[in-house]
Amino acid sequence: MDGFSGYNQIMMAPEDREKTAFTTPWGTYCYRVMPFGLKNAGATYQRAATTILHDMIHKEVEVYVDDMIVKSKEREGHYTALQKFFQRIREFRLRLNPQKCTFGVTAGKMLGFLITQRGIEVDPSKIKAISEMPPPRTEKEVRGFLEPTRVVAARAGETVDIMKLFYTSTTSIGRCTLTERQINTAYESIAAIDEVQDDNPWYYDIWNFLEKETYPLGANAKDKRAIRRMAVQFIICGGKLYKRGHLGMHKLCVGAEESKRLMEAIHGGECGAYTNGVMLARKILRQGYYWSTMEEDCISFVRRCHKCQIHANRMNIPPSKLYNMTSPWPFSVWGIDVIGLSPEGDRDSYWKMMQKYIGSDVTSMVTLPVIIFEPMSMLQKMAELMEYSYLMDLADECEDPYMRLVYASSFFITIYYACRRTWKPFNPILGETYEMVNHEGVKFIAEQVSHHPPMSAGHAENDHFVYDITSKVKTKFLGNSLDIYPLGRTRVTLKRGGVVLDLVPPPSKVHNLIFGRTWVDVPGEMIVTNMTTGDKVVLYFQPCGWFGSGRFEVDGYVYNAAEEPKILMTGKWNESMSCQPCDMEGEPLPGTEMKEVWRVAESPENDKFQYTHFAHKLNSVDTAPKKLLASDSRLRPDRYALEKDDLSKAGSEKSRLEERQRAEKRIRESKGQQHIPRWFDLSSDVAPTPWGDMEVYQYNGKYDEHRAAMDSSDNIGEIDVRSTEFNPWQTNPRSTQSLAKHFELKMSHFIVIE
Repeated sequence: MDGFSGYNQIMMAPEDREKTAFTTPWGTYCYRVMPFGLKNAGATYQRAATTILHDMIHKEVEVYVDDMIVKSKEREGHYTALQKFFQRIREFRLRLNPQKCTFGVTAGKMLGFLITQRGIEVDPSKIKAISEMPPPRTEKEVRGFLEPTRVVAARAGETVDIMKLFYTSTTSIGRCTLTERQINTAYESIAAIDEVQDDNPWYYDIWNFLEKETYPLGANAKDKRAIRRMAVQFIICGGKLYKRGHLGMHKLCVGAEESKRLMEAIHGGECGAYTNGVMLARKILRQGYYWSTMEEDCISFVRRCHKCQIHANRMNIPPSKLYNMTSPWPFSVWGIDVIGLSPEGDRDSYWKMMQKYIGSDVTSMVTLPVIIFEPMSMLQKMAELMEYSYLMDLADECEDPYMRLVYASSFFITIYYACRRTWKPFNPILGETYEMVNHEGVKFIAEQVSHHPPMSAGHAENDHFVYDITSKVKTKFLGNSLDIYPLGRTRVTLKRGGVVLDLVPPPSKVHNLIFGRTWVDVPGEMIVTNMTTGDKVVLYFQPCGWFGSGRFEVDGYVYNAAEEPKILMTGKWNESMSCQPCDMEGEPLPGTEMKEVWRVAESPENDKFQYTHFAHKLNSVDTAPKKLLASDSRLRPDRYALEKDDLSKAGSEKSRLEERQRAEKRIRESKGQQHIPRWFDLSSDVAPTPWGDMEVYQYNGKYDEHRAAMDSSDNIGEIDVRSTEFNPWQTNPRSTQSLAKHFELKMSHFIVIE
């Protein structure tokens, strides 16, 4: 009989529960029962079983962890033993797995052995590979069998007896084609190797052949031929053995002790550079020394070097092209504010200040210095998805419902190419907008609709599709990394067939925030669902492994409403995506070929911020629409100053805008007012998330009216966009001077205490 989830039947001590804590996107949990995987879980369960069945063990019951046997010599007494056993485990509320319980048998398997009336025997299934092994038919096959046998055997004599028994049985049934003399000869030649245990150096046989022309004792013709061939490469000079060099520079042959001293001196001595094993072997060769296994020994020596293990580079950082950065500042995370300046009394320890944020949601908690920013707002980054809008056009025109999902999912994957950039965009000011009307017929508008929590809403439309998004993120700071969980709702409506697509994006993880080179990984699943038919595509973003293996790779399938795979998708989110029809097992259909759906466009070389051509277009004032909104991200003075490499002005302008935003918030709170977005309205819909329901903002159509009026208006002359003042203060339009005067009057009623 076998216990059912035996370890889980033992309760954890309340004081030890916190030691089993683990984190999930939904919170931190701990085990109330003993989980599998604890080092002493087996011993704890064994102790509990022994305590419960102490008076029955070795009499009616045998117990090994969760495997239990109820035994008896006669069938009549077996019923009594079973009744007593079940009564005992019922008393202590233990559970058994009925699928692994067998009753009324006279033989059974336990711990890999077969227990019968005859005693304990070997389980035939455990030795099936040995019993069915084909007999050797050549001397080489005999050597291959005897080599592992001599290592396992305790004495050589026992191995001979085993081999004679084995080959006697095989010869008697006519399966072995070798004679007993050949078997013994093969064994004796191998056993003789073990008998030679001396302190001679590796070149001892070569030396004897060159000096005395003698061979080792017991060497066959093949061994002698090998020694003669090797001896040509060596020469004895002055009582020492040298290996001939290509240019006449001979190398001194050294033994084990001397080779160890050489590796220590050249690898880590006064002139040592702690090179890798291959380079160390080459250095020793250049110094004029040689031994037969020097490269293998050098590699093994470097692996055991203590200083190399401490100071070596981390191997799990993915290889990628390096770009010059203005400063190696930590927390270069896109779209996330995690930490500001340290308080006056705590500036001596940067890490001490960070400890209170570990495990917390740090989204827009405080601000960051402008030195780690890129000259782009998060609203502009939302618009980067429109670079490959032609994929949605193809999805709308496609008649095949499954290929429609292929195009749509590839469209959503394209945005992750921008995740390679670890520069941080500016967080939008409340009321800030971004508009784009000059890209392949797509009209895009985005607005920052909430400050705490930070939320953005976006709307894009052309002749083929309507794209709506309410964006919000939740983060978890883990010390040197940051988990980013995208919330909100993303919906795309295809105009031709009225198909509605819903997106569930994967989470992101930012590595090496404080120590090492910052890089972004996207491990998890992306799900795009056809809300009309129930078809969906599930794509798995591979996590980055050692040496960068698996990074950027995406694999998955398009499923119908019955969850049957129809199309295989594979590729890399930084290069391309391809698809191929598949069968019910997910294997490519015969006669079909892999079809490329999307490939990333060429990017400018050696760009400072790693921008694409489309990102430069989004950021340029020259490509802005006519009569640009005053709240547009392009007009932010801090963004423009950073673009011109004026860090001082960018930092001061950023601080000024953030202080102005806080001041407006205080005014609204004092008047009991709330910010009302201009282009989006709060709808009655809610988006369910693991952290609760989230409100959804809906496009109200007013921007279309505004843009149509601006484009058709001829009475307003051309305006220099660069001279337009950034003004996102839609809820309370005040000039900076009047706002400052207002708060100067308000603050006169308070006393400042230092």
